Amino acid sequence: MNKKAMKRISGLILATLLLGTLTACGGNAGGKGEGAAEDGSAESGGDTVKLTFGIHIADLEKQEPQTYEVLKAFEEANPDIELEILSTSDADEQGTQMKLAAESGTLPDIFWCQYGIAKEMYDAGYIMELSDFLEYDTRVNDAIGEQLRTVGEDGSENETGEFYGLPYQKLVTGFWYNKTVFEENNIEPPHNGTTFEEFLEIVKALNEKGIVTISNGAKTTYSDWAFQAMFVRYGFLEHINAIRNGEESFVNEDFLNYFEMIDELREAGAFPSNITTQDYFQAKEAFLSGNAAMLDSGQWDSAEINERLGDQVGFWWGPTFENGVGDQNVGMQAFTNNLRVSAEVEEDQAKKDAVYRFLSFWLGEEADKIRVQYGVNPLTTVPEAGEDNKAYAAMLSAMNEEGWSGIPLQPDQIVTDVIKNTLNDAIYGVMSGIYSPQEACESLQSAQENQ
Repeated sequence: MNKKAMKRISGLILATLLLGTLTACGGNAGGKGEGAAEDGSAESGGDTVKLTFGIHIADLEKQEPQTYEVLKAFEEANPDIELEILSTSDADEQGTQMKLAAESGTLPDIFWCQYGIAKEMYDAGYIMELSDFLEYDTRVNDAIGEQLRTVGEDGSENETGEFYGLPYQKLVTGFWYNKTVFEENNIEPPHNGTTFEEFLEIVKALNEKGIVTISNGAKTTYSDWAFQAMFVRYGFLEHINAIRNGEESFVNEDFLNYFEMIDELREAGAFPSNITTQDYFQAKEAFLSGNAAMLDSGQWDSAEINERLGDQVGFWWGPTFENGVGDQNVGMQAFTNNLRVSAEVEEDQAKKDAVYRFLSFWLGEEADKIRVQYGVNPLTTVPEAGEDNKAYAAMLSAMNEEGWSGIPLQPDQIVTDVIKNTLNDAIYGVMSGIYSPQEACESLQSAQENQ
């Protein structure tokens, strides 16, 4: 990308972008690219290289402080790369903005983008293939290279060995629960291995006392993470490739059972009465204020939850299902390979070197130490967790529980944008009583046939 195009980026990515500028530079953190000192920092002396970084977080410092601090550390370690942060308000808006930017030739050099839109952009030649990066950074290659090369972002076998996304975060999601709410009402909280039938009795007991079990907000349609994991326990990963190929349908017995499970929870009073009018942040505040027993969320909230609830919080993967499909002792621990690089970077060697240094830093030990300090899971290393974050400790306990393993892929992260949006609408539609289970399945199949 030439300098003129760089100067035009802010205006062409639309006025809704919130621009915040950090002058930053990336250390190699174990890579072998040019300009890397032995300690992993950059060797100054050349011209400043300017990079743009597109992110789906409106207020990075407040909403994702760990990412903000990683970028600051990148800045402090290396003074010869200037990084401009381009922010949007949410994931859906980010996808739209990146498509527009690609079409106008103003893609950020590095940017966050989910699978569905990213695949379209890669197929159209807008996104860079990243195999060479693993040759540049052999440590990252040793840590995650095999997974990147062999498993496609859609969950299918990666027959070409090509890939065009690197981990943005390790997505760990489930239910946070407030121990105090359960103790004050003499109700035993769920634990890993609690069956759906047992959980349903917990919901009914809480409902009788006027307590919301699961705090959710349908105005933030993607905030159904724990229910994504439960969909895996009903065979989503086993069915999805055959559905894509037209060999199966979203209207099948396993998926009907899944949505009927959600409908049973609704009938038992599991969800807030204002689910259709509140968003995720309001749902979280209801949980933190003690007005709900559980929150559907993940590791990104551990610091805030720890600050408000401390050792009174627990973490649970969700119920197991007698009529489920496959291994039921699984919890969501999935890489989201949403970090992309513009194909235009390939044409500028100085910029390419700077991007590779940034990626090495992003996937390096220093960045992982910062993530763990904020209760966010590391990407390629295993730094020690601080003892003061009791919420994060509760989640780590669930992750390390014997007999349980991680789900590698989250359903809405491995489908097209159309199916993702329809899936989230279907889940919240059944939660709120707008859709029947049959209608939820039919809406997904219709979207599959029409996309």
